[in-house]
Amino acid sequence: MHQKEQITELLECPQELTLVKIVLLAGLEKVIANCLDRQSVVKLKIAEFFRLEVEAITEGSDSDESLSAELASLKMDKLKDILKKAACAFHQKSGLFTAKSYQVAKPYFEVLRELFGISDVEWKGILAHEANLDCEELSLQFYNKYMANKDDMASPGHLPTRP
Repeated sequence: MHQKEQITELLECPQELTLVKIVLLAGLEKVIANCLDRQSVVKLKIAEFFRLEVEAITEGSDSDESLSAELASLKMDKLKDILKKAACAFHQKSGLFTAKSYQVAKPYFEVLRELFGISDVEWKGILAHEANLDCEELSLQFYNKYMANKDDMASPGHLPTRP
């Protein structure tokens, strides 16, 4: 999956949305596992939020090809936006520690960055930018999505328990 040409060919097939979702979800799952290992509850909630956002983007086609193409484009734009916000949020570090959440997802994010055509300059700007996610707003959004999906997420081991 590290060959850009192969991935570009896969993107040209009708399942391009599926490929992007798989890679983005794989990166987010790495972040979630890392956060659980480190007991980083804040970044875990953020990762769960982004995962729910990606999963909410449904695949499907419309009988009208022009409408279907526009809908697919909007979904890809949404995934690109999620990628940018996730990279920004996970690249933020506290104190002297490295951004471990970003490091585990970096290979996945880098593949998607290239596929979306995000330049090095733009990517560095995204990573250098202070997280533009209002923590209270993000927490509220996560809570609302969690409550809407709590039966699916209530499986043992899905969320960390308090010590």
